[in-house]
Amino acid sequence: LPLAARVSDSSLFAATTDAVPGWCNDALSEWPMPPYNLSGGLHLRLLFLALCAVCCECSSQVAHGSIGVIYYTPEKIVLAAESRLTSGGADLVPTDDGCKIAAVAGKTVFISTGVTRHLPDRFSAAWDSSDLFRNAYLRVKAVDPRASGIAEAATKWGNAVADSINVDARQRPGLLRQFLMMLGPGSAITLAYVGGLDDENKLVLFFAKATPDVLGQLAEGSAQPVASCPDHGFCGMGNSRDLDIIREFANASSERAKRESAEWTPPKGALPTDYDALKTMRILEIAVHHHQGNDAGGPIDAVQLDRNGLLHWYARKANCPQD
Repeated sequence: LPLAARVSDSSLFAATTDAVPGWCNDALSEWPMPPYNLSGGLHLRLLFLALCAVCCECSSQVAHGSIGVIYYTPEKIVLAAESRLTSGGADLVPTDDGCKIAAVAGKTVFISTGVTRHLPDRFSAAWDSSDLFRNAYLRVKAVDPRASGIAEAATKWGNAVADSINVDARQRPGLLRQFLMMLGPGSAITLAYVGGLDDENKLVLFFAKATPDVLGQLAEGSAQPVASCPDHGFCGMGNSRDLDIIREFANASSERAKRESAEWTPPKGALPTDYDALKTMRILEIAVHHHQGNDAGGPIDAVQLDRNGLLHWYARKANCPQD
């Protein structure tokens, strides 16, 4: 447009705002729209739109998920997760098709939250947290089919997620700060629990994660064994409020939690052996109900692995792999 252009409506901005992140449009909607005379210099509104377009180009197209509940004893491991994924890109549109749980080769179970998916863009290829674990476990088993491979696969997953994030982070300064703004201060970028039978046929559980390094510029992976889940066998995944809710209802430590414990019963037809899995799903349902924000919800997926090696899906969306 010529510098002498005079604008008396929002038509100048209509095409531009279609291409910028939603938070830019939200901010712009708070600004009045009087006529603008551009002959004296670029108006702050146009400068803001230009900066938003740059931010949109620099932001990473990721999806993140919120809440998971784990039940772990020497007899069984139960994993339950909600399905919502919230995009970290320009549209911020949530979907309820996230596959946050995987059961690979009928031998190991996996759950992850945080940044769990990256969509392809000009900086890096697509990746999915569950697929990275599946690949890590199968690579370990290909080297030594007789070994359990749980510990090594958990470590390889953490490193694979960190490596995938760092492809972007090296080209987008400040990317990790962007992730932590989405997930909350002090959060891991991506975290997971991995369970299965070890070489002595004992059920074991590992906690793995990808976190910012000491400089906050790149991600690094790690994994460690979980001795036990301290809240009557339950562990949680989510923000601090989510974890408080999970602990409250796992331990029945409040009046409302005691009422819930006294009144809740498994669905009609459930077997006694189903109780722990159904209870895990119920605690997740409660945590989602009390979650603040729109980044948790949708159908619940749940799987159980027993000490005898039997694996049973209690709930699984059609788009999520069984094995």
